[in-house]
Amino acid sequence: MNIKELFISVAREAVDANIMFGDEAWPFVFNTKLPNEEYIKNDYFPTIMISDEYEFFRLLEIYVNKTLESGRKLPYFKNKNDQIRFIISYLFVNSTTEEFNNPIELLQKHIGFLEDETFKEYDKKATISLDGELNNTSLSIERVTQSIYLETPHSLRFKIEDDQSMSDYDLGEISYGIYDNTCYIYSMMNRSKKSDDPFYKKINRKLFKLNKDIYKEESDEFKNYKEGSSEYYPENITDVSMPFIISLSSFINLLKYQGINDIKVVTYLPLRYLSRDISSDNEERNDTIQRNATDKLIRTFRRVAYQLDGLEIVSLPYEVDEYLTLKLTSRDLTSDNEMLDDISRSI
Repeated sequence: MNIKELFISVAREAVDANIMFGDEAWPFVFNTKLPNEEYIKNDYFPTIMISDEYEFFRLLEIYVNKTLESGRKLPYFKNKNDQIRFIISYLFVNSTTEEFNNPIELLQKHIGFLEDETFKEYDKKATISLDGELNNTSLSIERVTQSIYLETPHSLRFKIEDDQSMSDYDLGEISYGIYDNTCYIYSMMNRSKKSDDPFYKKINRKLFKLNKDIYKEESDEFKNYKEGSSEYYPENITDVSMPFIISLSSFINLLKYQGINDIKVVTYLPLRYLSRDISSDNEERNDTIQRNATDKLIRTFRRVAYQLDGLEIVSLPYEVDEYLTLKLTSRDLTSDNEMLDDISRSI
């Protein structure tokens, strides 16, 4: 089968939220509209709007081939056509609402993500010595190739390492893609667990110094909530992960060093939401999961923009487009917080 035939086979099954790979059904659901044919059953589902069929399938074949060559982990299927169909399906699982309307731009962007070598020097882990509050430690940075299940081909993984032992403290990793001198950030993950290791406890205590003077800047509504006099939970910049503040600040400093000043944060992927909705009989729980993930991601960026001078929020999601958009506006990134300022200077 050629690339168009494989895509159409996916499109036919996607309208029923039942794409088959071997003997297993996956609940991916979307419509497809081409110039001379369409696969639509429910207008509620996202629709891939293909206006230039030749260019779409030309780019889709390039994308599939580059994915196969990239080293990204893929599930094993006896039939290679199923592997290609899986790559096609996950492209749209990780697409935004507007990308369904502009699939050629989507493909150009994701081909760009695969070709990007901005942080290639971190394919082998590198370390940067830190001082001040984090004296005698190093910030380790590693570019990781991610599986097809995740949103982008690469993430940057950050850790604080003890210069005098083998201990480390996981700061998490950031899934990103760079295209047309813009960095698209999809998610932040931290797989670390609480530890009895003395170094872990030491760094954990130090990171809470990132909260210095933050609470006094919060609204009275939030203070009432924290003090128990109100059940209403307002938006804030206090309830964020301390490790994420360090990893995101470090990542933004690395972007600045590379001359990349435009950042777009992806806060909603409709197929991921719908797949959970189809798989679960609890719509309210699914809405809560989505809301929490979106709110926490935006809140982390608002917090870092507050503490890092030279990073500005240009627009919130759906004010201008579907992204949380930020811009690096000054030559140097500085902070009133000593720890963040030390990290900026070190990088």
